[in-house]
Amino acid sequence: MKRKDDYNIGTIEWACELIDDGEVLVIPNEDCIKAYYNGLTLVSMTDSSFKLFGKNDKNSANNYKEKNKDIKKISSMIDKYIEVINGEKGSLKDAAWKFYTDNKDAIKKIVNTGMPRDKERRSSQNIALQNMSFDNDKYSVCGWEATIPSNDAKIEVEVFDGEKRKIKLKTPEIDLVVVNPSKKEMILVEYKCKGSTMLKGNQNIVNHCKDYMKVKNCDKIGEIRDEMLKAYNLLTCLKKTDSKKIEKEDFDKYTVKVGFLFVDKIKNENNELECEITDSEYSEAIKMLKRDCNEYYDELVYIREKEVKDVTLNNWKSISGLESELKNNSL
Repeated sequence: MKRKDDYNIGTIEWACELIDDGEVLVIPNEDCIKAYYNGLTLVSMTDSSFKLFGKNDKNSANNYKEKNKDIKKISSMIDKYIEVINGEKGSLKDAAWKFYTDNKDAIKKIVNTGMPRDKERRSSQNIALQNMSFDNDKYSVCGWEATIPSNDAKIEVEVFDGEKRKIKLKTPEIDLVVVNPSKKEMILVEYKCKGSTMLKGNQNIVNHCKDYMKVKNCDKIGEIRDEMLKAYNLLTCLKKTDSKKIEKEDFDKYTVKVGFLFVDKIKNENNELECEITDSEYSEAIKMLKRDCNEYYDELVYIREKEVKDVTLNNWKSISGLESELKNNSL
């Protein structure tokens, strides 16, 4: 995994313009820079391409349209997009960028309504945007829904009707990766905001704890750490901060931890409750971790907040603190 961090000035300028939008989360991925809106891919770009919805070829755009054929606005907008990128004789990247800037509000609306919105992804994007100060003594987000290739093996999968391609095997996505230069710490963060999925199914807290610990303790953790620190450095540039970049000779001084971010309640724009975690669900989660992840339990850290707007990713505590907090609340 060699994360690109030497993009040309034009790509950097466009990424900065996306960041200036204020509602868009810009994150360096393994081989591109991605921008997300409301938890969904808005654009993806490299030095040679700018892909709307993360795609820029006719077949992929039509597949996006087919998945959302009940929304008329998407159909006409994607037809225009295909017409632009197919008819452009100059730079395809420049044409796609111009199309985006000319139609930004409409495209954001399409992305927001044209794909189902995941409550967790939507709220975790807001949390990421709230925690990107890159102050030296604070934890800042440098990874969001970060997929980390587990090895160089590839498998063939069917993507769309009859179309197949080979992809790398990946570990589960890391919800948030945060870095604190003063403490020389990186935390792989699993985000939980719904009690039922925290306790049951493939997304339960034990499975995620074991998966994250496999990443933390794998042979390539040094390489994974280095690549995420490269993303941190690139973001300090994109965010136009005064923060100093982390010197590469200091990369190996950073420790890696696994943490859980808990948010008690998620509400929609009408202040209606969408999901929550109750005290009894927290208590059951602690029991599960102590029973099934006992060898890791004392290493785990957590943050618990009432709502998304309250979340700052700085006050990490030992998971035993959550156990004590729950006991005190029951008195």
